[in-house]
Amino acid sequence: MKIRTLSFAFALLAIMTALISCADKNPTPTGKPQSLMHPTDEYNYMLTPKYWNEQAADIAGMAQNTEAKIDLNATINKGGYGEPKIAGQTDGEKILLTGTYPVLKDKKDYSSIFSKLPNSKVGFSGRIPPDKLIAYVKLPGLQGIFDTVHDYYQLLIDKGETKSKSNPVTQLTGLLMMARVDIQEDVFSWMGPEIGLIMYKATDRDKEEYLNTAFVMSIKDKAKAQEKLAMLLKLAGGFEGQKPDKEWLKRETYKSYDMDLLDTTGVDLSRLGIPPDQGKSGENLPGGILYTDDYLFISDTYGLKQLADIYNPGGAPGDVSTMAAYIDWDALMKYSTRYQNDEVKKIRKQFEGKPENLAKFEENYNKFVKMSQGKTYGKSKVLVNVAQDGLKIDMETTKSVVELMNFINEWFKESMKTEEKPIETSKKKEEAKG
Repeated sequence: MKIRTLSFAFALLAIMTALISCADKNPTPTGKPQSLMHPTDEYNYMLTPKYWNEQAADIAGMAQNTEAKIDLNATINKGGYGEPKIAGQTDGEKILLTGTYPVLKDKKDYSSIFSKLPNSKVGFSGRIPPDKLIAYVKLPGLQGIFDTVHDYYQLLIDKGETKSKSNPVTQLTGLLMMARVDIQEDVFSWMGPEIGLIMYKATDRDKEEYLNTAFVMSIKDKAKAQEKLAMLLKLAGGFEGQKPDKEWLKRETYKSYDMDLLDTTGVDLSRLGIPPDQGKSGENLPGGILYTDDYLFISDTYGLKQLADIYNPGGAPGDVSTMAAYIDWDALMKYSTRYQNDEVKKIRKQFEGKPENLAKFEENYNKFVKMSQGKTYGKSKVLVNVAQDGLKIDMETTKSVVELMNFINEWFKESMKTEEKPIETSKKKEEAKG
């Protein structure tokens, strides 16, 4: 079974297998007394480099990159972080873990580079009502990632640890200049320190609730963001064979917000991550960009207007972290069902004439359905803070989520094994040629 055919919901669960292994030790306030917590060794393994290594290797295998097992221990050591000090508590269902990774004395040059990834506030738990927010995954802003990757490559070059003599990030900057894009002025000058993916409850044209997804980016200058994005889209359209003078965006207002409607005539919307109408029509909806004073959101305009309806710009600022993930698993499982059902149909059709593959898929899918029925999973929270003196990871999750993740992880690995032909890596291709 090709992993890429799995639904958005399944893919998200797989990705979160890695994120969940890496969330805040302080439980989300519920107004109810907490159950008695006691120290745990059972789940501490989720914060060890060994477990990270296994998860990274599994994800690489799912992506069909099986040429070599990823040695994440070596990667962490090269990056300057040693074995973590781990503390954990559990009440039998809720799991709270904290891992602190010290900087190795002889690797401070690497950790200094990583610490350039900026910490920023994670405020969507206050800006979107808790009963509407399903998940939010936050990463450092593009400039922080860009600068960190540049400095990392440069250090490798200076130390003679790479065959390349030129920094690929510098080369990319040059190529952008040739395309008339000044990355500092046209891109980074208006961007904030945060990018991410947000999932929230929306209502389709048939009045049924579903999970809508939007790309989110913090911005420092809304007017400049609007100007530069229009310019960048024109340039991109020229490269795509569109008329270079085509106006891609049309401005309108919705309530107190600016919204740019994206002209997607002749464009494959799936490439932009814009889903079709979630109602019965299945028609493509126009994409758009919704602007608040300090964020922009990209999705279909139908879903963006509903986001504007529930958005509170004065919401609580939330936690400060470099990277973070918040997931309401019960809401995710419930409202992503339609994606899941559509994908199951595609997989069954793909396995027509392959009874062994189909039987294995049906067996695992039935197990997944039974695990999901009548069971609550709760919420997960991951906070990753990078600093010059080390790396700190706070994690809050539940035993039910861990069991679900382990099941899905094994399911994907089994799916790889039931391929009729072994996965052919580039290394195997070279050997065959030889």
